[in-house]
Amino acid sequence: MSLSKNLIFFILSLPCIVSATQAQYGCMTHYTPWIGQGACGFDAAGLQYPIEPPKEESQRYIVAVNHEQYMGSELCGACVEITGPTGATVTARMTDKCPGCSRGDLDVSPDTFAQIADPNVGKVQISWQIVPCPATSLNDMRYLVTEGSTVDWLEIRVEKPILPVVGLSVRTVDSFKALQRNAANGWVGVGLNIDGELMDVKVDFVDGSSVIQTGISISASSQGNLVAPKSAGTRQGGSGYVPDSVMRVTSTDPKARNCSASAGDGWSPPVTQQQNVGFILRGRFLPFLLSIGALSVVLVDAQ
Repeated sequence: MSLSKNLIFFILSLPCIVSATQAQYGCMTHYTPWIGQGACGFDAAGLQYPIEPPKEESQRYIVAVNHEQYMGSELCGACVEITGPTGATVTARMTDKCPGCSRGDLDVSPDTFAQIADPNVGKVQISWQIVPCPATSLNDMRYLVTEGSTVDWLEIRVEKPILPVVGLSVRTVDSFKALQRNAANGWVGVGLNIDGELMDVKVDFVDGSSVIQTGISISASSQGNLVAPKSAGTRQGGSGYVPDSVMRVTSTDPKARNCSASAGDGWSPPVTQQQNVGFILRGRFLPFLLSIGALSVVLVDAQ
């Protein structure tokens, strides 16, 4: 191979080398008071917050994602790890959308904001990524059925999913029938013919896994109560992790946003010690080694 061809190959390979990082960038704000439910339609427990904050972290640490990346409620229930300006991190659950936020931005509860930044600042730069929800199991999942639901017409929401939900089916007299998701995170079915008052639900997660949970009362749920299944079931298949296609839902350009007057165009949020290992290997050291290797090939070939 000629010297010129080697140089062209080396230059063209650079974008592939440096694109390994999955950091997501945006601005974070906080809103008060938090009223609990949000666009995702989850249970409005903790309605009195911030007068009497909810004790469960899953209710205190919540996020509203920008309208564009709300994606018609597809990110509802997902857990997001947010890294603040100092490198501190917090994991919160997506429960709402922020119509006034730009792509990549998050609007969070005051408790979430305070974990990684000074609430008095009001707006800071962040990086974030979707992660499997910590300390959440199939036994934690609950269901909320819309008032007026019957064995023939049903709207249901999944509370505290372990991963974002991409599909939901309900067992009918004949077989499982897929429900359709609406913009309010409700799964709706018409003409179902469910066999009895207790229903079985099949939940499909974003990583390709699924679970069948049984014994969910239609009438008890439709009265506004969160209902636990009689059997939590066993998760089948899947990788256990959120695919890259879902991880990269926001802009990866750290120069795209300027969250404050003092923020420079080249600002990049610091990484935690654990993240730093991967960052060095993928973002700096590995590209360096590959570059040296490619340059060596060029020099050897030139000789």
